[in-house]
Amino acid sequence: MGTSMFDRIKLAEISNSDLANAVRKAKQLTSGSYSDYERNEKTLSRLLSKIMELSRKEGEWYLYFNALYFRFYLAYRADDDKAIIKYAEVYYRDSALYMDKELPNYPNTDMARFNAWICGYILGVYENYSEIDDAKMDSFMKRYEEVALKYGQTYSFYQDEMELAALYRDEAMMEHGRKNFEKYENEIESCYICGHIQYFTYYIMKDKLEKAEELLLDYINRNIPKKHLWCYKYCERAETQSLYAQILRDARKLGKPDIFRYFYEKYWLSQPGDCQRGTKEDWYYNLSIYLSAIAGNFDALEADCAEAQEDIDNMSTYSTVSRINTGLEWYCYFVLLDKSGCREVHIRLPESDGEQEQGGSCASLAVSRYMERIADENGRKFSQARAKYDYTFTKEAFLQCAGLAEEEPQAK
Repeated sequence: MGTSMFDRIKLAEISNSDLANAVRKAKQLTSGSYSDYERNEKTLSRLLSKIMELSRKEGEWYLYFNALYFRFYLAYRADDDKAIIKYAEVYYRDSALYMDKELPNYPNTDMARFNAWICGYILGVYENYSEIDDAKMDSFMKRYEEVALKYGQTYSFYQDEMELAALYRDEAMMEHGRKNFEKYENEIESCYICGHIQYFTYYIMKDKLEKAEELLLDYINRNIPKKHLWCYKYCERAETQSLYAQILRDARKLGKPDIFRYFYEKYWLSQPGDCQRGTKEDWYYNLSIYLSAIAGNFDALEADCAEAQEDIDNMSTYSTVSRINTGLEWYCYFVLLDKSGCREVHIRLPESDGEQEQGGSCASLAVSRYMERIADENGRKFSQARAKYDYTFTKEAFLQCAGLAEEEPQAK
């Protein structure tokens, strides 16, 4: 399996030369590694728009839906939630108009699978915004399950249901997702680890620490079916440090500080110091900063403050859940920084906050209070939109895992 777009498309079978050239260029720009998607994002976006327009005119519907799928994938890699929301509407319209009508014309292709894959990207955005309330979320989940049962890749819906259950800490939903996932998991042809990573949340929710650890070690030691070993070459989430970060994030999300502490001390802290910090390209970069602060390690304070400043400046573009999690991570960080004896930092808070001091510096606790307000405001919004989400519990879990709370988080 390679990284390139349209790897199953044969250029010789495309009669329109402009369309063939656009597909060829997209293939070339993504033939090296998955980082090519970010590096060439703007050019790829233009190419995909052209491919969708031309394939629609030519009636090349497999190519059209393939390009639409890559639209979602590119937006996912770029954290472009607005693009996913925009193209969700395109998908709803065109799948209703053309999918069932054209699918018989493309036998022995993966055209049907695009449906569940696309719904997975839509869910990844919908589940994180307070604007998507319970009614909208329930409606979408119903649509997603119907799509998965009708077109295949059924396991992906139940996998995603387990992830949503972790956000809500809903044991019944988690169990429903797991039982049905196991009926369809033999469908998995993509990354085995990504397809099963939700079992961390399943075992942690049930306080089965030994099972979670066994799974972690299986993944690290490549103890998975041989036909899936290719994922270690291509998937960033299969890397050891990423797996450590994943299980720690899941333990924190589920409010299991004892399990969090176990994996933190046994695995995260056992890494060499330079491995305990992610890079800005890693999905767990902010998490690694939070984890360093728990250990009392502020050696990269200047870089940390630069990252905090970037989050302050860009917070309005983040999803509701990202604002909650980012706010709480920095809230804990700056409380721990103050406790370490560093009372001031060079960070620029919004003028409306009123806590900026002369000379461009401000108190560490002033930054902490600002981040806490961001988290609290968005936590209230999300709790109002989603009846099963408990922000108070989430906040207590962040504090408890950081060693800043005396009691374990209590559910409402």
